[in-house]
Amino acid sequence: MRGVAEGAGVEPSQVASPTFAILYPYSGRIPVYHADLYRINDSSELEEIGLSPLPEGTLALIEWPE
Repeated sequence: MRGVAEGAGVEPSQVASPTFAILYPYSGRIPVYHADLYRINDSSELEEIGLSPLPEGTLALIEWPE
């Protein structure tokens, strides 16, 4: 995540695990959203947490346990 965020113009020291927030946005040359979806049970929840829909040109990095 830090390497991808750095490539998108995000300061690597700003990158943290979104474990408790589920979704964490970063501002850079390219907007980056880092999501940890281990607590998501249904795709309808993606809109509730702000992951869907994302603005055009946004990079989304998603982690899940499976």
